[in-house]
Amino acid sequence: MRAISIWKTWLRDFLSAQMLTSPREWLRVSCGTGLGLLLSVWLCQQLFTAELLLHLIGPLAASAVLVFAVSSGALAQPWSLLGSYAIATVVAVTLGLLVGHTPAYACLAVAISVLLMSVLRCLHPPAGAVAFGVMLAEPLVQQQGYLLLLPVMCAAVALLCAALLYNNLTGARYPKRPQLSELHHTHDPLPEQRVGISPDDLEHALEDFGQFVDITREDLGRLVRATEGYALKRSMANLRAKQIMSHDLRCVTPQTRREEALGLLRHHRLRNLP
Repeated sequence: MRAISIWKTWLRDFLSAQMLTSPREWLRVSCGTGLGLLLSVWLCQQLFTAELLLHLIGPLAASAVLVFAVSSGALAQPWSLLGSYAIATVVAVTLGLLVGHTPAYACLAVAISVLLMSVLRCLHPPAGAVAFGVMLAEPLVQQQGYLLLLPVMCAAVALLCAALLYNNLTGARYPKRPQLSELHHTHDPLPEQRVGISPDDLEHALEDFGQFVDITREDLGRLVRATEGYALKRSMANLRAKQIMSHDLRCVTPQTRREEALGLLRHHRLRNLP
């Protein structure tokens, strides 16, 4: 019986965690993936040969899933998409010209591409398929050399434009932008950063973790602070007003001119002045 229990536990580890997204989000993502991929493929069909398209459609479909389904992830941001495609193409073409086109060298091209993408902070998994496909393409495609950058980047840009348009129109902010740390032009940190974790805390935690995390630092901070918020509901007695109050205040007096007060409101992005 113990062996059966261990076996079941081992098999359970292969199951993915339950997705916490709604069916509405599933529908939004599936429609965006299909439409974005269709636009990219149609554009490539108008500009390039069918033989070349066959080597791009696979990686492009994988990228479509990333930029529409997990658009908040670090691996799905615009620089990750564009930078990785360019690196993979250059590496594959260069390696092909130097040593030839074999499956073993194609694997080497993928490895070098992943290393360079990591260094340049543009890791994007489908780019590995780009490097592999370029290395093992038909001789007619391989002969184009570095000119292959044109169709590859054209496909990537088309998909990126579709993702930018569709995601933002459907309420998913893309790309992810860092939150302004000096929103009011004062020395106070943002209210949610005055209690709990700080950006430095996140940096140290990620350094200690030491592995790739497919989430932006901003979203990770939001998740942790949201978790802290739920935890605070159980321990509100320990929270003091001074921990969340502003200290670097901007005030007016009865003698302050109206133009000065309006200038303070605009500059510090405030709605009222004490």
